[in-house]
Amino acid sequence: MRPAPPREPTVVAWVADVPDPRRAPRRKGPDLERLAALRERAAAHGAGEAVLTDADGRLLEGAFTSLLWWEGETLCAVDDDAPILPGITRALLIELARERATPVAQRRPLPQELADRETWLVSALHGIRAVTGWANAGPRAGDPPRAVSWQRLLDELTAGQPA
Repeated sequence: MRPAPPREPTVVAWVADVPDPRRAPRRKGPDLERLAALRERAAAHGAGEAVLTDADGRLLEGAFTSLLWWEGETLCAVDDDAPILPGITRALLIELARERATPVAQRRPLPQELADRETWLVSALHGIRAVTGWANAGPRAGDPPRAVSWQRLLDELTAGQPA
């Protein structure tokens, strides 16, 4: 066992330069070495997370995170039938949005479609990390005005829950 790294509210993302290399994308575990290698490559580009793409270049999720973003007042997520992990934090945030009558949409964006949009990479470890930059001339990051208040909502929801 090792201690968890400190929680970080922001992250620089890197769009992986190879299509999703996982062999079992809907199961956590079998591809951890491949994902760790991608995250190391992201770090070499000055990023804290690698974002995976499908063969058409559409975004799927981070190596160890789920991808969410905002289009106006709509919270967006990659569609459930995509080759992504069923992230617990992703599901909680979508549930919170629906409870608050916040519209939710699902699709697979191209990287440039996230230009100037508030974008989050979410996980059970970090909660919401707002994307504050995209490495290697990726899309221009949008301001994250909602991240802090939604992180507070997420913390309230998970307070007292076993880790």
